[in-house]
Amino acid sequence: MTRLFLSMVLLWPAVATGQQRSPEADLRAAREAEAAGDLAGAEKAYERSLALQEDGRVWERLGLVRHLQNKFAQAIPAFQKSIRLRPGAWSSRLFLGIDYYRTNQFDRALPSLVRALELKPGEPEARYWLGVTYLALKRHLEGLEILEQLSTERPQDTELDRLLAQTYSDYSVALLNRVAEKHPQSAAAYHVHGLALENEGALEGALREYETALSLEPGRAGVHQSIGRVLWAQGEPDKAAAEFEKELAIQPEEPESNFYLGKYRLLTNQSEQARRNLEAAFQWTSDSAEPAIALAGVCLQLGDTGCAADAARRAVALAPRSEEAHKLLIAALEKTGDTGAVASETARWSKIPKK
Repeated sequence: MTRLFLSMVLLWPAVATGQQRSPEADLRAAREAEAAGDLAGAEKAYERSLALQEDGRVWERLGLVRHLQNKFAQAIPAFQKSIRLRPGAWSSRLFLGIDYYRTNQFDRALPSLVRALELKPGEPEARYWLGVTYLALKRHLEGLEILEQLSTERPQDTELDRLLAQTYSDYSVALLNRVAEKHPQSAAAYHVHGLALENEGALEGALREYETALSLEPGRAGVHQSIGRVLWAQGEPDKAAAEFEKELAIQPEEPESNFYLGKYRLLTNQSEQARRNLEAAFQWTSDSAEPAIALAGVCLQLGDTGCAADAARRAVALAPRSEEAHKLLIAALEKTGDTGAVASETARWSKIPKK
């Protein structure tokens, strides 16, 4: 996203010709080097120009070409000097914040990004970097609020969706761990311990912890889902499905339980019921292509090619190297008669390196 943004920022008006050792001559050389893709040459030319004459705009240009070479630490002083000479330089404020972030100086990034947003309220690039900076500072609620709003404005940004899903997961785990430390004999503590054991592959131990959590708090959200997941991994799909049903009685729209129930109903030839579950699970595709792949498959079975194509497109967006997602999309598009889309997806797939 930032690299595309830079393509606009890097537009630079032509400079007048001058003496060979003049700042203008060095600026012209810098611009020619940029146009040729020689960022290192442009950097040296900007440095020569600044040695002869200080200019806030040229300091900003120097910062930008260093940023594009991933010289984030060296770009910082250039942006600082640009701001000293031009306090209202929005691009310098933004990229100073980004480069502080890139060098793990999150506390310094924050005021620079806040100021960038004051200069250009609502600007998406500044909002994104401010949001992720809040997350890096463990100010989760402030960061999530910004990124959630951005996500609604950019529904096709799967990377932003993935970041949100991971952050919510991490934040939830952190809160649960805090509860477990303060109240080790609580249902929350047993649930958290079970999750840790499950993550380590100790399924029997995890199951015991989950069952203890339920004995202490029978209606606790998430525990039946956890039990069902363990039973599924142990090859007990019937018992697992019963647990997922219990979870949905507590949380009717819970996506992971709907996903597993959809898979179970596909195994037991209940296609219509499977579709309903998988449609509810479809929201889970912010960080996994599996629900979208399963929904595309069942929609094809039921003859709903529009549903199949939409789900397969989502699967391809999330897992562009998935052969299964690719084949489902081709099958759905062929049934809709969209030959142009079939050709486009075929061309896309042909460019992906095969193992």
